[in-house]
Amino acid sequence: MIRKLGVILVVVLSISVFGCAAKMNPDDEAAALKATRQWLTLMDAEKYAESWREAAIFLQQAVTEDEWLKSMELVRTPMGKVVSRELITNRFRTLFSKAPKGKYFVIEFKTVFTKNDAASELVTQMLEEDGRWRVAGYHLE
Repeated sequence: MIRKLGVILVVVLSISVFGCAAKMNPDDEAAALKATRQWLTLMDAEKYAESWREAAIFLQQAVTEDEWLKSMELVRTPMGKVVSRELITNRFRTLFSKAPKGKYFVIEFKTVFTKNDAASELVTQMLEEDGRWRVAGYHLE
């Protein structure tokens, strides 16, 4: 079971690691950051089912809701509550390995949790056809 969860996280993360840089649009950047912070609010409240429902179709097709819940309970819940979160970097991309061509923001935060004071969160936002930015990948280290 743990191996399968690890594979799930790697599949979702794979779009976060490989890609081609492109020029950022300030409006896209602001919208993607706002959507990321709203989504992380769900994660911080341990509303993992809602976070999955609010995620991009890409993530939902890669990971079932049940798999997402189990992996977040295994990886995220043990970290405790968020104490602070600092934006480190954000990179705009148009191409990712194993993902459709489109607009993506890869956003990295340095996050302090009550049980881990040196964590890193990597959130990949994807602009969907309806014009909304949604999470296509999440990695916690």
